[in-house]
Amino acid sequence: RSPLHPNLRVIDKVNGGKADALNAGINAARHALFCGVDADFILQRDSLRKMGRVFQNDHSVVAACASVGAANACALKDGFMGNTELPRAWAARFQIVEHLRGFRFALMFWSRLDAMLLTTGVFAVFRKEPVLAAGGFRSDALSENMEIVARLHRLLRQENKPYHIAYVPDPTCWTDVPESWATLKMQWIKRQIARSQSLEISRQVFLGRRSGAVGWLGFPFLLLFEWLGPLLEVLGYVVMTLLWLFGMISFQAFWTFLLAVIGMGMLLSTSALLMDEMAFLSERKFAHTLKLFAAVILENCGY
Repeated sequence: RSPLHPNLRVIDKVNGGKADALNAGINAARHALFCGVDADFILQRDSLRKMGRVFQNDHSVVAACASVGAANACALKDGFMGNTELPRAWAARFQIVEHLRGFRFALMFWSRLDAMLLTTGVFAVFRKEPVLAAGGFRSDALSENMEIVARLHRLLRQENKPYHIAYVPDPTCWTDVPESWATLKMQWIKRQIARSQSLEISRQVFLGRRSGAVGWLGFPFLLLFEWLGPLLEVLGYVVMTLLWLFGMISFQAFWTFLLAVIGMGMLLSTSALLMDEMAFLSERKFAHTLKLFAAVILENCGY
């Protein structure tokens, strides 16, 4: 316990991984809510207030996760995020576009349907009682947040209790994203492995009798588009190329296929970028918006 800040307590324990550390923190927590955040993330001054307001406004909320911003090239002021700048590396810019498309607006949609399984995981607030009833975090899970969210879905639906898992779209925490292709590749491999394990552990949710929207919409979407999506996309390119090379389809059909795939990808990413500018009144500089639009175009050409 800090003599300078008596409300701050630090638990010193044997290293057992993040899930084990979170469970130790839950056991020491004395209030209804607890927050889990990765060590390399920067919070805003009002981050906890924004997250806590979700639980205050709706007592059925059992968990809430936040949007994450890229801190590369941004300046810190007194330990908090100051001016936000755009990373110079294209790999980092691609990830910003990817987050807008695949996380911010997608999670807003799934949260509204009470079918959110995929969470950002790096900054989340939980209601302590349902997490304790579920048995806490699993130390053998590679993505402990996604696993506990799926378990909360399953257990609370089995008990027929009203609940909601919320998503806070405002960027309330920041972190440096990988700028090298090698690091980004390893990050995605780890993320895909963790996602595969979480889906396997949570398979009871899939098309279950009481699974509701999470089992009949959220889980199948995650399985087909997030887990199998990369394989299906590469397979589609390979099959269409072979069909054209062997004369089974015309070059016009092959070129139309490529234009449709790339064009739809650009349309989706451009819509996400425009919605971010309009819905959240982004303070992003106009030059930064143009560079992100260039990233929208380029990311669909192989990334």
